[in-house]
Amino acid sequence: MTTNLSRLIPVLHELEKIAPNQINHALLLEVIDQIYAEVDKFLPPKRSGYVYQAMLYVMLYGQMSTLSPCKVTKDLNTLWKGNRKAFQRYRKIIFRNKKTRRAIPDQSAMSRFEKMINELGLSESIANCMLFAQFLYYVHNHPLAEDATLIADYVEEPCPKNKEDPNCFGSKEGKTHHKTLTFSILWGNMHLIIGTYKIKKGQPIRPLFEEILTRLNTHQIYIKYGLFDRGFYRKELLLLLKSWKITVIMPARNCKDTKRKITLWLQDQSGRTGKLYLKLRCVKKVGIQHLMMGVVLAGKRGHDLQTTKKEFKQGKITQTQANKQIFPLLVIRGNSYGVQVLQGNENYIRSLYRERWAIEIAFRSIHLLGSVTGCNSVILAYYDSPVNV
Repeated sequence: MTTNLSRLIPVLHELEKIAPNQINHALLLEVIDQIYAEVDKFLPPKRSGYVYQAMLYVMLYGQMSTLSPCKVTKDLNTLWKGNRKAFQRYRKIIFRNKKTRRAIPDQSAMSRFEKMINELGLSESIANCMLFAQFLYYVHNHPLAEDATLIADYVEEPCPKNKEDPNCFGSKEGKTHHKTLTFSILWGNMHLIIGTYKIKKGQPIRPLFEEILTRLNTHQIYIKYGLFDRGFYRKELLLLLKSWKITVIMPARNCKDTKRKITLWLQDQSGRTGKLYLKLRCVKKVGIQHLMMGVVLAGKRGHDLQTTKKEFKQGKITQTQANKQIFPLLVIRGNSYGVQVLQGNENYIRSLYRERWAIEIAFRSIHLLGSVTGCNSVILAYYDSPVNV
């Protein structure tokens, strides 16, 4: 009746769907059971009809197969023919009016369910649970390597200027947009979105990180690295990630400390690596506490570090031009695995962050097809060629 997946999802630019006959339905039901405890916390009590697990099962199958709603329910009813009691709260197969109960909710029942969760404001929560269920499905077939990496990125989509819209960012006509915070996991050469959140103006993002990390931890999934851009350079967020034992790699801010580091390196007064300190708070009888951050200099796309230094010394480029060709990366160690010392690992750190740039370009490609911000977000792929940083 079912078979295990015989291959991975194809490369990202092809965006092929999974053949329905390759989906392991027993595993789908298993992962629905795994996430149901979380879903059950916010769904209203179910008194009759199909159990919520049946609704979620249909949603997950549709999400992974990308079939039309009508085709999804038709396929599943054919698959479960003769097992009509499996997904019912009450065990009646034939009603008084001689009507036979379907094994799986039909398209109308699913529409009513989706309308209900939308009216209750649960669409985002349910969609994220479905994304995580999909992630658990693939992890079962392709276990997480020990280099599991968390990536967070903002996806922007244009919107009309509206001061009353709490999700509308920007002030100039034609340049306003909605922002979606997207979380994904990278392991081996596979990449999968596990959560998306519509962001409101002034909304703190730390709780969203906590929600994702708690969900991962609940299923004994631990993250080794976190790859983020400058938009996530926030004290409370960096401390949170360090407390979760995640080593963070991200671009350094364009501040006097990083500029000084670049200047010293260009003048052969400092190495390619170093340390920076972020002021945190003042503790009574202790003084000001700091977060220590390693810094690694890397060449930007199309530029080589040594060539940049050579041209600077020869007077072919100015200090300002040299600064623009150098990309300082911050490394905040959160665990004792992977990067333990910076010196000697500069190229490894740079190559790690290159993966994030490849993913960001992938997000842009997928967003053009409307797959990142919708409820049926599905991205699982090989990414072929990392982008130079």
